[in-house]
Amino acid sequence: MAFFDFPEDQLRSYTGQARLPDDFEAFWLDTIDAQPADLDVRVEKVDFPVAAYEVFDVSFLGYGGARIHSWVRVPTGNGRRPTVLHFIGYSGSRGYPWKEDWFGEAGFVHATMDSRSQGWRTRNFGPTTDDPDLSRGVTAQPGLMTSGILDRDTYYYRRLYVDALRFLQAILTLDVVDPDKVVVTGASQGGGLTLALTGLAALTKIPLAGSMPDVPFLCDFPRAVGLTDDNPYAEIREYLRYNPQLTDQVFNTLAYFDSVNFARLGNTPALFSTGLMDTTCPPSTVFAAYNAYPHPDKAIEVWRWNGHEGGQEHMVLKQLSWLQEHTN
Repeated sequence: MAFFDFPEDQLRSYTGQARLPDDFEAFWLDTIDAQPADLDVRVEKVDFPVAAYEVFDVSFLGYGGARIHSWVRVPTGNGRRPTVLHFIGYSGSRGYPWKEDWFGEAGFVHATMDSRSQGWRTRNFGPTTDDPDLSRGVTAQPGLMTSGILDRDTYYYRRLYVDALRFLQAILTLDVVDPDKVVVTGASQGGGLTLALTGLAALTKIPLAGSMPDVPFLCDFPRAVGLTDDNPYAEIREYLRYNPQLTDQVFNTLAYFDSVNFARLGNTPALFSTGLMDTTCPPSTVFAAYNAYPHPDKAIEVWRWNGHEGGQEHMVLKQLSWLQEHTN
């Protein structure tokens, strides 16, 4: 794919098209307050043939009391450790614990949350069923981008974003975690969730040591849906293709879930990344979030010749170096 988005000098000043609802913060605080008070965190050691870390299945009550599972990899040794919370891409699951386990190998507690009703493209271990009244089954095929999209109260990502916040709260209860050295990260959908959690943590006064949104999805919906032909944004476009009368209603809902609006709340150091040939999460949408992010300690790695894969191993090296700097 050749360059298709704004030139880089324009990207660095692009602020996006996302509308910020007047009651954005109130909506999310009310949503959080409506959740069960008890996280009911459960920890179960799981034996896998790995030596660099121990593996635990850590589960907790997410949105609406649904039990959400995660892998927590704990490097051998004693004491509290810097911790990386990791969110996964659209359609994925936590898979086996050695999937993308470089943070654990580097000595961090590495926690990966499953995404409810996803996991149709990776090995899963019984992903969380979404709200049964939506009839999505245990794990859904593509279509989650428009699930409940006509109302902010029923949209799928309301549940997933709350799961992410409660994941953070659950991980902070573990005695192997240094609460002052928790960093959140993820690529694609995981990057969008990273920004959402960064904003929700700021709203709820939970300090983070850093945020690393990698080629983030869920940013600048108004531009993304009209710019790229690629899924998952194309799911929304296809929906509107047959339901044009619902355009305003759809984008009014999406404004509450746009990670650009969560980025505006960012109060911790951040390392972003984007690929200038990324047709899945166009660079302008990533820069919209980056440019909205107010914390002065922020940087963005721009991979000029890359698409949605971003910097891959090169980006991992930069993240590990950044983590060492921000958690020591």
